[in-house]
Amino acid sequence: MATLSDIARKTGVSISTVSRVLNNHPGLSIPDETKSLIMETAERLHYRVKVGKRTAGKHKIKRVAVIGFMSESYNMNVPYYSNIRHGIEMECRAQGLDGASLHFEWSDSVRSYATFIDYDGIIVIGNNEEAAEYFDKTDRRVVFVDTALHPERYSSVVPDFAGGTRQAVTHLLSLGYESIGYLGGANEPNIHYPRFITFKSFLEDKELYNPSLVELKGEWTAKSGYDMASECLSQGRVARAYFVANDPMAIGAMRAFAEAGLRIPEEVAFIGFDDITDLAAYVRPPLTSVHVPVETLGRFGVHLLLNGFADDSEPVKITVPTKLIVRESCGSRNQDEIGDGR
Repeated sequence: MATLSDIARKTGVSISTVSRVLNNHPGLSIPDETKSLIMETAERLHYRVKVGKRTAGKHKIKRVAVIGFMSESYNMNVPYYSNIRHGIEMECRAQGLDGASLHFEWSDSVRSYATFIDYDGIIVIGNNEEAAEYFDKTDRRVVFVDTALHPERYSSVVPDFAGGTRQAVTHLLSLGYESIGYLGGANEPNIHYPRFITFKSFLEDKELYNPSLVELKGEWTAKSGYDMASECLSQGRVARAYFVANDPMAIGAMRAFAEAGLRIPEEVAFIGFDDITDLAAYVRPPLTSVHVPVETLGRFGVHLLLNGFADDSEPVKITVPTKLIVRESCGSRNQDEIGDGR
């Protein structure tokens, strides 16, 4: 394992300066370039900062960094993640952390995770294996939101993806649909997203799973939903109903089918996931969707970080329940059956 002497030798600064930078010594005044060089060298050498364990409590964690999913432009097209961020910001304010105490950075713009050493706690949104690997070598308290990466190492807050998927598919089956397709993200098979896994196993058990009605090429945007649906139409692979892994892709797919002259839901039905209300409730026809209390995910992430268990406790995983909100796109107007019909 690397030592302070190793880092000092590589960077050409004194051991005491290296120690003060890596331990965020108060009153430290050195050029930013030197500080960045020390941090990047420590990361490259896999140096583990040795700090005392912190007890839980919002008064012990005073500076929080949030690492967002992908890029800002991506989040504009997939509002799910920006809503998580909004929940984090609201709860931080409610817990007494002002704007100066909260730093946000998009994961695709992070040059070095060593720059987060100055922060007492880290919230990571979405699937970020690089962050998981880096922070495992530090003593920083880290919480993952929307994914449970390495649950044996990190606490996390996730929606009940599997439960929501079962609600959606069960509802389609109850309406008499047996030809059910799936439109989802290109990365789902690789990182074991529970929506597709649950969909596949649930229909296999009923001998209704048809792989020719599955498209896993989406980028979680409306355009990718439109493109997947267009490909299905051009190849004549059209299901009677679709469960789509998020609302933007569902809305894009609905447009493609409508442009092809198919009536929704009379000829093809849809259920989405997330229930981003500004989208789902106002398209035509309104989109049936699995409601995820997205801002609550962010709020719980802050609670786990600030007021959760002590740093030496076992990690915990909070699974937030989902609820199917029935609207017209699935062919059922009985909105009191499963959801509140908002």
